Amino acid sequence: MVAAKKHYNPLNADLWSCGVILYSMLCGHLPFCDPDTHTLYKKILSGVYK
Repeated sequence: MVAAKKHYNPLNADLWSCGVILYSMLCGHLPFCDPDTHTLYKKILSGVYK
């Protein structure tokens, strides 16, 4: 978002990061996984997780 010169809310980014860390600690793996980086970014932006 910062690189795209869009509005950036650090609180939202911090909360999202905490959610990913908590998910990883509880489940033992990251919520988003794909060997292809482009597909991984699409999954993160669309909220597709397992």
